[in-house]
Amino acid sequence: LTKGKIGEARLVVSSVVNGAYTGGDVEDWGVHLVDQALLVNRSPLVEVSAFLAKPTGGTQDGGYCEATFRFAQPPVTRVSMLPRPQEFLLNGTPPVVRFYAIGTAGAFVQRVIESPNDLMNATQNFDKWRPDYAVPDYLRVTQKEYYDYLYESLAHGAPLLVKPEEARNAIRALELIAESARLGWTVPATGMLAL
Repeated sequence: LTKGKIGEARLVVSSVVNGAYTGGDVEDWGVHLVDQALLVNRSPLVEVSAFLAKPTGGTQDGGYCEATFRFAQPPVTRVSMLPRPQEFLLNGTPPVVRFYAIGTAGAFVQRVIESPNDLMNATQNFDKWRPDYAVPDYLRVTQKEYYDYLYESLAHGAPLLVKPEEARNAIRALELIAESARLGWTVPATGMLAL
């Protein structure tokens, strides 16, 4: 998004397909998708619309989540968590779309990466640009561990990787997802902290 290859982003979708996970997974694993959605758009969150379901039986004991976040400025972000059917467990991970972004000048699609270090398995496609297979900074082996960053913050005042306000907003967004799903309609994004 920051390279401008798709123009001004209008919609960003982040989705995962997981298997054999337990109840409460939206709060546990889904918080990462919510955090990503809030980081993609830094303008104030205006409303949340969500649907939750928990399948019974099958290979999973988890749930399904579909949530749409509308902000004061584009893009709209959408997250989804789908249970993984038994077929996926038997035949391997399907080539599902992990990230999708559409903008005023094109679109971007990235399929599932099984190993973050294996960029050859990462299918990245732009409408009008060649894929960029350079290793992103966050995948570099030389990156420090989380606790190294925490130590530098506590000992030397370095900025935290995740600010407390960001973590608090992700938790509040999860509460808004649950509220929207329970009520069956879109809810205003009250109680979010300004960053």
